Amino acid sequence: MEKGEFPVKQTDDVIQPANVNLGHIAAFLELRQIGLMNASQMWLHTDPVSQGRDPGVKQKTEDIVKELTSASKDYGIDAIGAPTDQGLPPASFQRFLRSGDVSGVVITDHEKEFKNRYYQSRFDLPELVDAEYDNQTEDYISPLAKVLTNVTSVLAQSLVNLAMPNGSTTDAPQADLTLTNQLLYCFLYRPNCTLLRKVLSVGNSKQLSNRPYQRYVGVYTSPNSITHIIEKLVAYFLGEEISAPTLSDCKNPISNDQIFSYDWIAGNHGNGTCWKSYTYKTPALSPAFVIEDWASTEYSTWTESRWTAYSARMFYVASTGQQTILLSIGVIVLLVSMVLVYFVNKKSDVLFSQEEDPY
Repeated sequence: MEKGEFPVKQTDDVIQPANVNLGHIAAFLELRQIGLMNASQMWLHTDPVSQGRDPGVKQKTEDIVKELTSASKDYGIDAIGAPTDQGLPPASFQRFLRSGDVSGVVITDHEKEFKNRYYQSRFDLPELVDAEYDNQTEDYISPLAKVLTNVTSVLAQSLVNLAMPNGSTTDAPQADLTLTNQLLYCFLYRPNCTLLRKVLSVGNSKQLSNRPYQRYVGVYTSPNSITHIIEKLVAYFLGEEISAPTLSDCKNPISNDQIFSYDWIAGNHGNGTCWKSYTYKTPALSPAFVIEDWASTEYSTWTESRWTAYSARMFYVASTGQQTILLSIGVIVLLVSMVLVYFVNKKSDVLFSQEEDPY
């Protein structure tokens, strides 16, 4: 973004989306952990340093907090401003503040410490965040779905009001509880669900797993399954269906157009349909690896240990009964040997006596 290469690097003779730079960012609104809100309390974190340097940033930040607080009351959520002297929690917003002062709020379910101690680990399981779907159908509404729906509605109403101060609050979209629950069911419990089978290609929809995919994000290698699924979901929700009889017809009529993407998805009936959208991916790669500055203190760098080969050794373990028999035989042999040695030693003068030589 600082180098003018976001979302894509500009190329001559190619129709591309306009670049976005830091000057286009009026304010920053970031969601972190919000799944374990205690008594429907939502914490709003702001940066005291940037507000202290720039009165304009301070005023705009206060406007965002005020709007979030007002909108949250309509959904039974208590939006609370975190103490300004403690600073921001770990968030992407901090990296943008290093490039300049900007207004922003980080929303979490905690004031100081994480409530979900297993966040983004292998133990970050659905049952720990009130999203237990075992032995449930897709129609079951989890408590987490209700929380996320309310938070999403608060954000939607706040963003519309901030963008259109003179508009009506009725213009703000309302989050769909059923859709939120479907997304949770598909990502946390069973990817082989109705929604994902609809937004993926006919071939990929038949290969969906009945177990949740790995959500761990590691070093930059290649897109994982979750990345691909999210891309197709965004394309489905923000795109539109166009007329294309076959897969070969589902393509961009303009060869040098990189703005629109065309996907042949399974659709509602599973027979295939053409979908046109504005979605595309950009590499989630630290600039330190682009400029090959491995000791950079400006950009993040990290390493990760990997196993390139796997091996295993198998050991035969006898059954409990067999172990008992072997132990018993060993004890008996030991006792018999001790008795035998005792008597041999006691009668050694008789057993090992030698006749004297007469000469």
